[in-house]
Amino acid sequence: MKEKVKCKKCGLLIDDDMQYCPYCGYIQDQNENQNEEKENKDEPFIQTSIDSNLPKERGNNVFAFESKVLDLPLWKKIASFLLGYVGLQIIVQILKLFISTETELYFIISGSYSGAVNFGVYIILFGLFIILFNDDLFKILKEFKSSDTWISGLAYGFLVLIISSAINAMLNLIPHSGVNNNESSIDSITTIFPLLSLLVFGLIGPICEEFTYRVGFFGFFRKINPILGYIFTAILFGFIHFDFQSNDLINELINIPSYIIAGLMLCYIYDYKGIGTSIIAHALNNVTGILLQIILYSM
Repeated sequence: MKEKVKCKKCGLLIDDDMQYCPYCGYIQDQNENQNEEKENKDEPFIQTSIDSNLPKERGNNVFAFESKVLDLPLWKKIASFLLGYVGLQIIVQILKLFISTETELYFIISGSYSGAVNFGVYIILFGLFIILFNDDLFKILKEFKSSDTWISGLAYGFLVLIISSAINAMLNLIPHSGVNNNESSIDSITTIFPLLSLLVFGLIGPICEEFTYRVGFFGFFRKINPILGYIFTAILFGFIHFDFQSNDLINELINIPSYIIAGLMLCYIYDYKGIGTSIIAHALNNVTGILLQIILYSM
């Protein structure tokens, strides 16, 4: 049995002969390699056998990178997920109760009621996330000062759009009703409140979802096992867009794969590039869909 040692970054146990941590991708002898390079700077043509093997090993492992997951205490990751998942449901019920008692019936059965609830939920949730991450805001906002964050976010966002569109095109070959109830509801609200939808569903919503499912849920499970973190988060992200009360559950299921794949990609983007990049990629995906709906409705 191989001797186990702790990874110098994440602290998880790995085989002592591993050059990369399989969990966080950290190079175990990174400091030693840097010292060797400094000592041998006058001998640029000399390469050790270890150095020559690193690119090959790194290329065979898509997780062989230094994770950019936010370094947060465990309680904050759990609180982030519970706030965005359980807290959202509680806020929805409170808003529905309040609006129902303060408005007339004609308003409740209209699209304006649904819009008021959805807008209110995300705005309140966004404010609560600001409070929760108050001590971490500088670290998070600092990422948005980097041009690499914006370039990578837009590039990955377009990649998510392309892959999601390709999946939807394939799924359209299967006879079904079309978009699921979640997307249909957002489309209806967007036709009534285009600018608010662009702000809330396009920008605030993605930020709240990234804090909930990437920072909270994925961040928690990645510490335990990266693969399980990706799988669990992608599946959960897919099924939060599933309407279990729908009269057409087959249609809901047919639309699930594109959400799962998008969730999987956003996990990788967050893991590889950081929260700023995943927020931009997610927001680009949502903003594009809302703008298309606005354009189609205005034609």
